[in-house]
Amino acid sequence: MRLRKGYVKMSRTDSSSESFPAGERVSIYRRGNTWYANWQKDGRQYRRSLQTRSKKEAILRAQQIERDLDAPASAPVVHSATVRQAIEEFLRVKESEDKAASTMTKYRIMTRAIEGEATRLGRQHIDQLDQHFADRLRSRLHAIPVSQETIHDHIVMLRSLVLFAYRRRLSPSDPLAGMKLRKPKPKPQPVWTPEDADRIVAEAPAEYRSFFLFLRDTGCRVGEAKFLTWADVDLEQGFAHIRPKDGWKPKSGDQRAVPLSGRLRSELKQLSRPSRWVFNAPCTARDPKPRQVDVRASLESLKKILGKMKLEGHQHTYRHTFISQALSSGVPEAVVRAWVGHVDSEILRLYTHISQATSKVYIEKLEGTGGPGWGKPPGNPTNLPGSGPAGS
Repeated sequence: MRLRKGYVKMSRTDSSSESFPAGERVSIYRRGNTWYANWQKDGRQYRRSLQTRSKKEAILRAQQIERDLDAPASAPVVHSATVRQAIEEFLRVKESEDKAASTMTKYRIMTRAIEGEATRLGRQHIDQLDQHFADRLRSRLHAIPVSQETIHDHIVMLRSLVLFAYRRRLSPSDPLAGMKLRKPKPKPQPVWTPEDADRIVAEAPAEYRSFFLFLRDTGCRVGEAKFLTWADVDLEQGFAHIRPKDGWKPKSGDQRAVPLSGRLRSELKQLSRPSRWVFNAPCTARDPKPRQVDVRASLESLKKILGKMKLEGHQHTYRHTFISQALSSGVPEAVVRAWVGHVDSEILRLYTHISQATSKVYIEKLEGTGGPGWGKPPGNPTNLPGSGPAGS
């Protein structure tokens, strides 16, 4: 039997000095000033010079030999896929997971940006998208410029893509292993007072007034309102059912029944029903057939109203306002979540706004309770347990 270089087959007559176990299968012994490893494999005995005079180092090297003995046969070589191949496979799998159409659109936009930067940098294979590439992608997006949230989303997508490729054996390594994702600090979202929100609805053109009122009084997302059908609406019981349709589903798979306010029920009862959709775009000579409401056109209309009122916001601000008003009015958080669907705690804190007017009402109520100290000039309390000189 031919052995690899550095390995010597021992005969039964070989003798050695006292040996010491370095593991369960490998022991060490010293011959002269040099330490050797000794073990058996497949019924044969082997020894190998460890090329060290240190017993401590000899034990470490012998333990590595034992790990090599226990290691499985060499794994097949994994060749790296190209960036394009990895992206195509990633998108194919995500589509098979029945992701929402809007989510898939975001995936395609972000992977297109990643592929474009890889092409500019001459990185053809997925295992070349390392930390340096992530830094270059971040710099490229910052120069466009885009928001920190958008940059973070692209880096998260890059991390997901590379990890996907590694786990699917499209890459021999994970070039982004150990990379830390630093989420940007969330910024407070604009919110309107209930009075401003009502005024915006009142100022809206007739073709969008019902659409805006639905957003105002339900806290639903814009897409949920756009894909609402008459089959989803129960005006007798006063509920709108948010549920999937062909080619569309609510964010995070939310399915829920949303209560309708009295004024919203009255508004919906007066609407004509030219199509299955509750909210329709105005018919034009170019497109006379009924169709879903155009959310871009409704946003343009909203922006004109906000410009006149000198307010900030967008259609999603109706949702912020609804959640803020509900929580400020004392509606339990669990009930608000049931109404508006999935909202994690961090986002819920961003949606919770207390206006100065509301804050003033509550402080006046508190002051009116006549509690200790209210309405009295500040001073040092006396005869209180634990009171003492300043600084105590």
